[in-house]
Amino acid sequence: MIKNGKVQYLEVESIDKKEMVLTELEGDKLDKAYLKLDDVTRKFEVGEKIKVFIYMNAEGTKIATLQKPRLELGEIGYLEVIKTEDFGVFMDLGIEKDLFLPFSEQITEVKQGMSYMVALTLDKADRLVATMKILKHFVDFNEEEIADSYKGVVYDMKDDMGIFVVVDKKYNGMVPRKEIFDSYAIGQKVNIRITKVRDDKKVDLSFRKSAVNQIDDDMMLVLSKMAKNGGQLPYNDKTDPEIIKKEFKMSKRGFKRAIGRLYKEGHIEITDEGIVKK
Repeated sequence: MIKNGKVQYLEVESIDKKEMVLTELEGDKLDKAYLKLDDVTRKFEVGEKIKVFIYMNAEGTKIATLQKPRLELGEIGYLEVIKTEDFGVFMDLGIEKDLFLPFSEQITEVKQGMSYMVALTLDKADRLVATMKILKHFVDFNEEEIADSYKGVVYDMKDDMGIFVVVDKKYNGMVPRKEIFDSYAIGQKVNIRITKVRDDKKVDLSFRKSAVNQIDDDMMLVLSKMAKNGGQLPYNDKTDPEIIKKEFKMSKRGFKRAIGRLYKEGHIEITDEGIVKK
């Protein structure tokens, strides 16, 4: 079955002067989509399989495009408002057809030229629409799929809790306050690591790598700051954690690991006044 709102490979059944007919066979049922030739930049052959994105037009016909969408069905991300109307607004999905955001799916006033976090979903007629009510569109995280790092986008910040991130366009995650060592902004793209999968299948995150992978970066940062300060720094394992956080954008524990390794490898001396390059 050809999937609405998804990128997929379909077979070219026929080509005429205006369009290509693309098909997929499921059992004994042949499903069809139509690709306008003005969207085609190279020659295709009948029987060839091509990668397209599918959406439904106003008549309920499945339309294919070679253009890459910014979001697929079920995904969450920032899209720009490119046009406003009395009945709603239209957003840039990255394809020739603009994406409709109904007033009923808005949670705040939106303005042309601004970008907003939305989920790509379907209306009652199976047409693609945007919604700003993203919380119900997050999916549960499967611990078996955990990777070393993920791409994310900051969508909310709460001083008493932390920074909320859309992970991999579909998971809801939070960086706790104790894991924040720098300034971030809503809409900022970030690299993050999953530190914990909670019982509710949401995830706790960190902007830093795992300790074993982060220590080399932390050591280089300490050495770089020492080089800029004449080969010494007034910080050691007794320095206040808040000072370490401000100066190095890392935790006291991370700092102690870094200078401990530097000491063991013979790069520095640790004194009561701080650290000195050998």
